[in-house]
Amino acid sequence: RTQSCTTIHRSYPCDLNVSSSHLVLYDGVDFGGLSLLLETAEPNLAIRAFANATVSLKVSGAPWYCCMVPDCADGVIEVFEEGCYPNLGRLSNVIAAAWPVLERLEDPLIRVYTDTGMAGTQRNFSREVNLAYSDVDNEVSSHEVVEGVWLLSSDGGNRGFKRLARQGQVLDYSVYGLSSFNDMLSYLCPLTQGQPVVVGVRLDCAQAQSRVGREVLDVLMVNNTSPVEQQLTVTHHVRSELGVSESFTFSQHTVLRQGVTFGVSVHHFHWGFFAALSSELRLDLEQGFRVEKGVTESWSRQVAREVEVRALVPPNATVSATILLQEKTYLVPVVLSVRLGFQVVEERANFTCVDRTYTTVEYEVRT
Repeated sequence: RTQSCTTIHRSYPCDLNVSSSHLVLYDGVDFGGLSLLLETAEPNLAIRAFANATVSLKVSGAPWYCCMVPDCADGVIEVFEEGCYPNLGRLSNVIAAAWPVLERLEDPLIRVYTDTGMAGTQRNFSREVNLAYSDVDNEVSSHEVVEGVWLLSSDGGNRGFKRLARQGQVLDYSVYGLSSFNDMLSYLCPLTQGQPVVVGVRLDCAQAQSRVGREVLDVLMVNNTSPVEQQLTVTHHVRSELGVSESFTFSQHTVLRQGVTFGVSVHHFHWGFFAALSSELRLDLEQGFRVEKGVTESWSRQVAREVEVRALVPPNATVSATILLQEKTYLVPVVLSVRLGFQVVEERANFTCVDRTYTTVEYEVRT
């Protein structure tokens, strides 16, 4: 989504280093001045000589939350999801601690209740919501997080008092002490991971399946009107019907988003599988290709062929020469390793190769 659970202006997409999940703090606007790279939690930035220094920041991968005092002792937080924040404005020179969100964030779900102890009216939410449009605004007294991590805010637009609600938590709001959310909750926002990154591609060539089909390209009639047997030769040009193609098919429940890219090279293929392919298909795979989800998921190349028909035709007879295309399709299971924030998950895909370069000729004598 283009919106974020923070109230600070964010540029996204932007120029980010996606090699890992991290937070980069800068002591100048527009990412100028001194900087500090964080890949793990830092409860006290003074230890790293960067307390109250941050004026702009970049988040790559998982969300982070920052606090204004060490160890987040006062409970005041601000959340930053993936993107570039060129000017923190009111939050400039106040960040004293930072923590990454390590949990998986797909399929968020939270249950809120109007009474303590998970009692009273229950409402379930799986998206960002403004409770001002609901029948439980400023009435929630407890919650249960089923999936994800949620930012709870006392005012609309992720403003006011804020708390993070994590998976597995079943809380009465009285546990928040003086800043209790009891009958104050007005806004819910599920945190989201940054752009998924494919960090590994494995083609399971040992489990590849293949099928063969045949298609009639043309039928040539070779006539011999003489009284003696003749060897007749005809050259037939085949163009548009022949070629090779490759395509990637992702899982229906893929975590990859449009625009995610990754490369596939010949080194991903088992040699025994690769050697059994036609020279035209091997040529394509040797060059490698780049997949961009939702943009470039298939490729094709036409191949021209000359088919030479040689028929020994009896006297005063006709030979029917049927030019056949043998189509070979290979379906190769693929395992993609995908980094989501600080998590690496595996998902299935399929790589399909179609080889339409094999031609044969079948003859039939007609008298």
